[in-house]
Amino acid sequence: MQKRSKSGVSFEKVLCDRLGLTRVNVSPKIYWNGNGKSNLEKIHSLGLNPKEFYPINEKSFFGKWDAVNQYGEKFEIKKYRVGECVKPKLYSEPIVKICHKPSLEKAIKFLGDGDYETSVRNYNDFICELRENIGEEILYNITKSNRGIHFIDGFVPSENINFEWVIKKNVWKGYDRLSIVFNVKS
Repeated sequence: MQKRSKSGVSFEKVLCDRLGLTRVNVSPKIYWNGNGKSNLEKIHSLGLNPKEFYPINEKSFFGKWDAVNQYGEKFEIKKYRVGECVKPKLYSEPIVKICHKPSLEKAIKFLGDGDYETSVRNYNDFICELRENIGEEILYNITKSNRGIHFIDGFVPSENINFEWVIKKNVWKGYDRLSIVFNVKS
């Protein structure tokens, strides 16, 4: 686990204790169409066509929250001060990402026919086109699955937060990443 991640989990525990919340870690799990075990195999089976790569809603789960209160209300927790979040911050990376050796090996095999540089180019092109085709429905379902975000210094309800898809360039070994970012409305 990354140092940033460990620090965030520790902060979540402290904040939950302080606010009387129960800490749970719930993340989206999106099942995509296509053939194969991994999403990279599915992308390959669809001929790298992002218009053919869509979620199977009946199997997918779009919820995202870190804590619940005694009434069952769900909340995200972010280790930022509210004022820091006028500029966009990372919210979630629920879409296919290449971020460790096993996913790198699959990307090279399925998206590059054994060639690393081809896999980077094909993946990044795919993610760029997917961004254009991906539905706002996924964004809505993920971001509206909780009441809002608890920060170091306060709570901001979802209706006071902007959410959007962005492509972060060259995140890991040349691969881009499709992410959800947020910022607090001013």
